[in-house]
Amino acid sequence: MYSSAEDNEFFKFSEAMEDFNKSVLTWEFKLLLLFSSFDQIPILNSYLFKKITITLRIMRELAEIQGMVLDFWIASLETSTATLNWFILLIMKHLDIQEKLQDKIDDVLGRNQWVQLNDRAKMS
Repeated sequence: MYSSAEDNEFFKFSEAMEDFNKSVLTWEFKLLLLFSSFDQIPILNSYLFKKITITLRIMRELAEIQGMVLDFWIASLETSTATLNWFILLIMKHLDIQEKLQDKIDDVLGRNQWVQLNDRAKMS
C-alpha cells in the first residue's frame, strides 16, 4: 500500500526532473547551438564541456534509477509469486486450516456466493 512518504519522494523526483529540463534550456546550450565555433575558444570550450558533462551525468544517474526501479519491481513479483505458491501448497497439506478458512468465508459471505476483491473489507 502506498504512503504519503512515498508520495513526497515522487514529488521530489518530479521536481528534480523539471529542474533538469530547465537546465537543458540554459543560455550555455543555446549559445553552443547558435555558434558552433565557440568550441574553439579554450575557456568557453572548457566551461561548456563541464556543463554538458554534468548534465550527461545526471541523465546517466536517471537511467540507473530507472533500472533499479525495474529491478525492484521484478523482484517483488518473484517474491509475491513464491509466497502465494507456498501458501497454496501449505493449505493443500493442512486440510483443517483449509476448512477453517472455508467456514470463515461461508459465515461472512454466504455459501453460494463467489468471493470478490471488494469483499475483502468484510473479511477482516
